[in-house]
Amino acid sequence: MPPIADTRAAPAPDRVVPTEEALYSLSGMWCSGCALAIEHRLGRLPGVHRVGVDYAGATLLVEGEPEAIAEATLATAVARLGYRVHPLASAPDAEARLDAESRRLAGRFAVAALFGMWTMLASLLIYAGALPEPRLERVMALVSGAFALPVVLHAGVPFYVAAWRTLRARRPGMDALVSLGVAAALAVSVWLLWRGSAEVYFDTAVMLILLLLAGRWVETLARYRSLRALEGLVPATAEATVLREGGAIRVPLEEVATGERIRVAAGERVPLDGELLDAGARLDLSPLTGESRPCRMTRGDRVAAGSRNRGGSFTLAVTAPAGECRLDRLYRDMQRQQAAKGQRRALAERFAAWLSPLALGLSLATLALLMAFGVAAEEAVVRALSVLVVACPCAVGLAVPLATLAGSARGLERGVAFRDPAALELAGGVRSVAFDKTGTL
Repeated sequence: MPPIADTRAAPAPDRVVPTEEALYSLSGMWCSGCALAIEHRLGRLPGVHRVGVDYAGATLLVEGEPEAIAEATLATAVARLGYRVHPLASAPDAEARLDAESRRLAGRFAVAALFGMWTMLASLLIYAGALPEPRLERVMALVSGAFALPVVLHAGVPFYVAAWRTLRARRPGMDALVSLGVAAALAVSVWLLWRGSAEVYFDTAVMLILLLLAGRWVETLARYRSLRALEGLVPATAEATVLREGGAIRVPLEEVATGERIRVAAGERVPLDGELLDAGARLDLSPLTGESRPCRMTRGDRVAAGSRNRGGSFTLAVTAPAGECRLDRLYRDMQRQQAAKGQRRALAERFAAWLSPLALGLSLATLALLMAFGVAAEEAVVRALSVLVVACPCAVGLAVPLATLAGSARGLERGVAFRDPAALELAGGVRSVAFDKTGTL
């Protein structure tokens, strides 16, 4: 089994406890900080030995006692933080989820860009000294704050929700820093307006939300494109042509039983594992084996789902139902590999977990030192705010899993399936590869 993050001590050696491994899908995550919060919460459950959460693929890999890793038990535990556990989603379902997520992000980004533009314009007029009277500067400062409200109250909501969830899990991340930075910028601006000053920082809060939303949007699109490569590990159709007493009928794959006969037309992908009943068939096995040339199969040969018919139509006797085919197992292996943690990914996530408290501590220390050296309160707060928002542990925690996902996807496109995250991490150091005349490593 690939190495995953240890979160609890192993059972006592004098007590034999049966352990199992389960893979689930997660929803409600907003960044890699959410993944760390879920790992921390589930790792404290009795009977759970190891937990691995992959934010990029939205999957949960958990090992422990059967009752402890049951879906209902895990769902109850993470529901308190605002997340949801589901049965493992198929590649099309995961792709649809990411597509919907990217659309929601695009909508929030549009709101932030539209109103943020006017907030920045109003602030620019103040900074440039283009207004003839101080009274007009204060009016423009109020206008800047008014246009900032939709950005703060609508576009920035996901950051506040994620911040609250990670704080409840005692694992504050970048979202907590962003939320605190936005709140500080708004509070300072309102305080300055109340004192009669027009030097407000509504534009700081707006640009913070706008830029981070843009980053999340790009990140989601990258995950979407990488997951699309997994489509090669699922049948292109959800139905099969089954030969029954009434003739050939199209039936959902879930309703096809072992032993039934299915017909595969020319050019069609094989939907289920089966045994060839006809004299011969010509199949493209590249999605499974990476072989570049079609292979000739004869009567009685096993045909795997996912291969493509490059000859005439033929008949199969189904040997494995939907969800239990070789291709399904390979897809689950790929998701399990992504949820497992290699050494570098675990190191990056541990660093990201400490970065947020460190940034907060440095920000408070900056504020205290500047005030102690007599710097004006407004200037001290602004500088402390800069230290607070410059840290982005989300990028640190996401860099390795997103690179792993992209590398796995590229490997699949070339017929290579990585089943161990350590193998992919170490592949960058490979300088020579030896093959024999058959192509075997």
